[in-house]
Amino acid sequence: MDRLVASFDADGRLDVRVQRSGDLVQDSTHHSVEWASPLDGATLEDLRWYLEDYLTAPFAVYEARGARIQQQLPLWGGTSASQRPGPTTRHGAGRPACPRI
Repeated sequence: MDRLVASFDADGRLDVRVQRSGDLVQDSTHHSVEWASPLDGATLEDLRWYLEDYLTAPFAVYEARGARIQQQLPLWGGTSASQRPGPTTRHGAGRPACPRI
């Protein structure tokens, strides 16, 4: 399965790379853009934990935290969409526009 790998570089820029299925390393082609998150550090850590740790083992002692974070996802998504520059819809009303990177 191909993976899209997003991380922040030392300058705070968002760096996006592709890791192809079967490759041990990420593709050397990448895109780096300036991006200021509308989410604070604690929220970003919760999001990282949910996507990288919790979803691999969504049970036992992690259930309460996972459920709490899952309830916040629509709010966080709305926050970042409202903070995005440029048009907020594309392809018709109600569909959020995605910035190109």
